[in-house]
Amino acid sequence: MFIIRWLIFVIVYHPKFLVTFIGLISTTCLSLTLFLKSIPDFKEPQLGFSTRGTSIANRLVAWQNIIKSIDPAGPYTQNPKEYRLMKLREQQTIDRSVRPLNSSNYTRKSGTNHRGKKVIYGKEVKLPSKNDTNWIDMEKWRILKSKHVKSAKKLAQLKDDFFCGNPDSQYAKLVIAAEDGHDLFNAEDLITLCYFQKKLTKIKHYKELCVQDNNKKPCIPWSLTNYVAYFSLKSSCNKIKEKDVEFVKNYLANCSKYFHSSELATGSDEVPLECRLYDSVFNVFNYINPITFLPENGTSNDTEVTHSMVFLPLASSTAIMPYYRELIKTDLTYNGLKIVAMDMGLKDALFDEYLVWDLYLVLGGALFVFCCIWFYTESLILTLVSAVIIFMTLNIAYFVYAVVLDINFFPFMNLLTVIVVLGIGSDDAFILCKIWNLQKMANRDNEASLELMMSITFKHALVTLFVTTLTTAVAFLGSYASYVTAVGCFSLFTGVAVIINFILMITWFPAFVVLYEGSRFSKSSYTTFLFKKVFRRSMVNRCKLNPKDYITVQENVLTESIIQHRYIWFSLLFILMIAGLIVLFVYPKIEFPNSSEFQLFKRSHPFEQYDFVYKTQYWFVTKEMMEYRMPMRFVFGVKAEDNGRSLDPTDLGTLEEDSKFDITAASIQIWFVEFCRELRSQNFYHLTQGPLLLNCFLETFLNSMDIKCEDGFSGKNRTPCCNASKFPFGRDVFDKCILEEIADIYKTPNVFAGTFSAGPIFSKEQNTTIKVAVVEYDSNFIYSMSFDDMNHFYQEVTDWMTNKMESAPKAIQDGWFISDLGFYDLQRELRRSTEVAVGISLVLALVVLFCSTRSVLISLYSIFAISSAIIVTMACLVLLGWQLNVLESTALSTAIGLTVDFSLHYAINYRRCPKDVSSDRKAATRYALNHMAGPSFMAAITTGSAGAFMIPSIVLPYVQMGIFLALVMVVSWIYSTCMLGSMLAIVGPVEHCCKRNSFGANRHAEIVLPEPLCLSREEFFDESYSHELDSLATSTRQDTP
Repeated sequence: MFIIRWLIFVIVYHPKFLVTFIGLISTTCLSLTLFLKSIPDFKEPQLGFSTRGTSIANRLVAWQNIIKSIDPAGPYTQNPKEYRLMKLREQQTIDRSVRPLNSSNYTRKSGTNHRGKKVIYGKEVKLPSKNDTNWIDMEKWRILKSKHVKSAKKLAQLKDDFFCGNPDSQYAKLVIAAEDGHDLFNAEDLITLCYFQKKLTKIKHYKELCVQDNNKKPCIPWSLTNYVAYFSLKSSCNKIKEKDVEFVKNYLANCSKYFHSSELATGSDEVPLECRLYDSVFNVFNYINPITFLPENGTSNDTEVTHSMVFLPLASSTAIMPYYRELIKTDLTYNGLKIVAMDMGLKDALFDEYLVWDLYLVLGGALFVFCCIWFYTESLILTLVSAVIIFMTLNIAYFVYAVVLDINFFPFMNLLTVIVVLGIGSDDAFILCKIWNLQKMANRDNEASLELMMSITFKHALVTLFVTTLTTAVAFLGSYASYVTAVGCFSLFTGVAVIINFILMITWFPAFVVLYEGSRFSKSSYTTFLFKKVFRRSMVNRCKLNPKDYITVQENVLTESIIQHRYIWFSLLFILMIAGLIVLFVYPKIEFPNSSEFQLFKRSHPFEQYDFVYKTQYWFVTKEMMEYRMPMRFVFGVKAEDNGRSLDPTDLGTLEEDSKFDITAASIQIWFVEFCRELRSQNFYHLTQGPLLLNCFLETFLNSMDIKCEDGFSGKNRTPCCNASKFPFGRDVFDKCILEEIADIYKTPNVFAGTFSAGPIFSKEQNTTIKVAVVEYDSNFIYSMSFDDMNHFYQEVTDWMTNKMESAPKAIQDGWFISDLGFYDLQRELRRSTEVAVGISLVLALVVLFCSTRSVLISLYSIFAISSAIIVTMACLVLLGWQLNVLESTALSTAIGLTVDFSLHYAINYRRCPKDVSSDRKAATRYALNHMAGPSFMAAITTGSAGAFMIPSIVLPYVQMGIFLALVMVVSWIYSTCMLGSMLAIVGPVEHCCKRNSFGANRHAEIVLPEPLCLSREEFFDESYSHELDSLATSTRQDTP
């Protein structure tokens, strides 16, 4: 304990040095941080919300590194022959230019659309397109239209002059619906929509940002009202008649079956030409109207459109931010119509801004907390010191996090640490000020030295602060066990901040108090005028009592209520806990995330409405998901290892080659071919039409070797790459011929070669060898957000792969399977890490409780109350619609650290009850409640209010943390006070179980030191000397006159 005594000596006799020294440390940390590290930005808020370190995550990282390795600057290549030719050209400086791409392959022709291609998770597959030069059968059109078309020239002009091509998901999108939810597909609402969209196009910045046609005029939006005008040959949508609407409904109903059969998407010649008219029918079904419009198994009367998509000719990117700012200033409603959702590609950028803008709510919460501290301490100076300590805590914590630990990734969740530190810092300030004020009250007649009173105050506050800091820090650091990067960073940063706050509160704060008490400011009437003259007088006039007397009365009323009605309190709270268990595990049950979209704003925000409500109600989004089959990739030659920094999502490390891998070995060639054949015979394999030359490249290679050595047409001798070589091939033959085969495959059109993520991957060395081999096929599993469905797929394929690896040659036994399993792994890890983190936190809390109380029964009662509070808190959050996502998982483990404090204080007070009441559990409970209920309520108010101030924020993480802090403070205070209090009054240990213990001290208990207090300096620092704090008598609890 020499260090503690030395620290007390420095605080008491050298406070100026300590204050200056710690101030310099904080300033140095701030300067070094600003100089060495850039200010964090949150332009990619979803970064870090993925797993690292799990078996699946290791494989995903290794797969990303494989893809990266075949970049032009990477160490590998898929076509070594082409690579060598390219290097030769560079060396000979014959042609350093890159051959330009054929623009016709990338420029969309008039009449084609996204239906001419399939874009699924980054893969683009070109589909056959129809002949767009066919003339329209004018007679059929006249019959369908049931009215005379004045001229073919006007009809032809619709193609060039009405729309600028076709809608695209990369344009800004608005979802418009009627405010009362009625059908929009009528002439009146379509005309209203027409004027509404004109209003949108007149907003500032629209003309300068929108796409323009060939005449340099703004393109018109793609909307239902404009398509009805288009089909009706109207020059403007405000001229639509009801008969035009009926005609369009019938027209679309006649063509709907071709859309649902995908014949419109492929441009089949079997589709009537009027239904293929410039992709217009396809666009209405695919982009404009929801999937409930003329459904596949519906009737021609199912034409109701309760909401419709409007595509503005604005690029969906941050470039249109000026337009968005003007848009939100206007009324988003117009004559009964309303913009209910939108997607402008601005979600991440706006989130970055709102994180900063909504910090005023954090400042509001901080101001309220500081007002509470000011009211409690009756000192503006000490309140400002508390504020400075909170700033220094965050400053030094960030220095340790970013500079000392060298963690470059700072997720936005770390900003929530500010709220946590506000609550904890104010709570610690209450403790020190409470004990210090009681010291002054108890020694007002003894004339004890200022130094000695501060020494004894500090000595007794240290253990209390340490125990509560330990429980809170352990709860946060327990979440570090999570494999989710953002959770690990948040847990580490917050845990460090809690520890640093403790260090500052036991060093800088008491040292400043010593300086303050010895200065003229502590005697100045100006610093206490507001409270002693204004606030206190106001409360006395209203309550007819001194504020502290009023609080004491309320404490006594609460205490007697809990003791006299202990069975009722326990029964009610126990029943509520059982109901919480039913909510969590029976109905509606705690749910895991069912969308890969990460919610950033409140659900009512138009961006979130689009992502979570409306987006999946349109075919252009839904069809991609419905058609996407889970790929199965089997990788050999690379270890499934992640050697990057787990707390930096941008650091994926490097590939680790499998030195044993050698595909040229005869046994591996035989096994490899058999592996592909067995794979295609499994139930989870999906048959893909057409030749797939690279999916199992060794089979393709084997077939290519079964040709004659002499080419009768060219006279070329292919030896040894012909049927003269027998399978399995020798090493030299394999190395030579595989290069020729791969070069030929890469000359094949994409439609035959298939996916280029499969096949062999070669080194770029002079003696080229196969370093990686990838076998890839589609499975019959459709991508799903359902954990059970994806778990079934993963387990079935993994089990089969594991069995195959057991019988594989030793040199290839380290092969592994991977697919698009990132979201599934996140779901799985949230389940596992939440259980582990909660278990670790509860066990460590139990250990701390036992060490503090040295009573098994009291510790178990406290853990039961803590667990009940957590169950009820989570049940309330489930009823509020929460899912167990990343932030919610962190909040659950954090709840333990925030709830254990109250139970810990009650348990310690019960344990330390006077001997004359230790034989009566009701009297011992009364003692604990009288000393703790009021101060713990004050602590709950400050922490809960810091969270409550965040609830009005538009940023969802702020809102969720605010709701969580407010709720967990209310529930934990009720359960620790009422449930634990009633349990102690019913079955609390008595007599010898309640003897005093010097380890723990009540964090908020009102205490007084025994006399004599005027000890010599030598007596105080005598190692054998130890004082115990006793409870403050009722008379000493009255306010100083």
